[in-house]
Amino acid sequence: MPQPLPCTKTVGTGSGQVDVQQAALSLVDDDVVCIRGGSYDSITLANITASPGHLITVQNDGVVTFSGTSSGSNLTRVKLTGTGTGASATANGFQFRNITYRALQIDGAVHELTLQYLDFENIGDYTVIFTGDGQVYDGTDATALSGLRVLHNRASNFGGVFLQLPGTSSGADLTSVATHPEVAYNDLRDTPGCNYAVYLATSFGANVHHNHASGIALQLAQHNGVVFLNGDGQVHHNYFRNYLGEGVRLWPFSWGSSATIDVFANVFLESMKYSPIEVQAFTGDVTRNAHTTFSNVRIFNNTAGHINLQTMLPNNYTTWVAGLVDTYDFGGGTVELTNNLAFDVRMQKDNDPIVNVEGSGVATRSHNLYFADATAAGLVDDLSVRLAPGSPAIATGVVVPGLTTDVYGVPFASPPDVGAVAH
Repeated sequence: MPQPLPCTKTVGTGSGQVDVQQAALSLVDDDVVCIRGGSYDSITLANITASPGHLITVQNDGVVTFSGTSSGSNLTRVKLTGTGTGASATANGFQFRNITYRALQIDGAVHELTLQYLDFENIGDYTVIFTGDGQVYDGTDATALSGLRVLHNRASNFGGVFLQLPGTSSGADLTSVATHPEVAYNDLRDTPGCNYAVYLATSFGANVHHNHASGIALQLAQHNGVVFLNGDGQVHHNYFRNYLGEGVRLWPFSWGSSATIDVFANVFLESMKYSPIEVQAFTGDVTRNAHTTFSNVRIFNNTAGHINLQTMLPNNYTTWVAGLVDTYDFGGGTVELTNNLAFDVRMQKDNDPIVNVEGSGVATRSHNLYFADATAAGLVDDLSVRLAPGSPAIATGVVVPGLTTDVYGVPFASPPDVGAVAH
């Protein structure tokens, strides 16, 4: 957790409501607003803008706890950050606790907003939801929710979704699009009643990485998952365990020219239903207007095990076949599967543990390995999925541009190992 910056403004009495608005506090570039420690109903952040190259920071001074729905609106170059002051080793500086509705709702225009080191527990509805500004996207960051960063947060037992972005479509138009959102280093656990952990609706250039998610969506009898990306970007170096639905659900399309979506160096373990990854493009996205087009997808150096277990399913939840990837239609794009390692995939379709074909898209495959169990794969164990000496996955992969380090940060050699972990 970062150390606090020197305060330029201090607000809050330790209880009640906290309001942070630029006009009321006469905020200027590089101001640091400190919230006094205490138990508050909520915080409101509204109409705050710093100049390009500058920032307005809101941080805690002592542990700050909120018990009601907080809100934000029209925020540009703003950072809401927990700090080390007054926080224990197990709690971030800003805590959102036992809230029956949403923890944090942000409306309107948002540019270069950072939400980091926040701690959420027992949230009845969405944890962090952006409703958007309704602006029609023209391909520029000025007409999008741009540069959103959600980093180093913790959340448990939340309903709805941990992070919901607002992109929608109407006729030929896309509105409230998010560009270059980064979702990283978040720890999401023990939330059986949620739908998705991260839902990036109509987002381009997304970067979802180094997140840990476990105990996700185990009680809902619907199509759930961990990360849902509608658009393009990268999903890499994440660890997903004990969840219902896909680990990564991709509905790919791009704006302007075809982008490449990379899904790599992820670990998927103990899924209750479906394959770890879904790729499904829709004509309504790909051909929505003259600017939208298909995306290409590369899926490489992932490790998946104990997939489609069909245990702990809600009542009347039908079973399903699985592989490493569920493929549907690609909308004119391509899908490549390279250097992936899978073991113990249940209920394979056509005895294929790598691709469960559900549409017309035909994926290209290279250097993927499948084993009945972790021992046959040569893994030290089935949780760390590290490679033991002599593993058949060692140095049997092929070089893939963009592959550098494994899920633990260890560099891959050349030729690389198969899977998300380098030996």
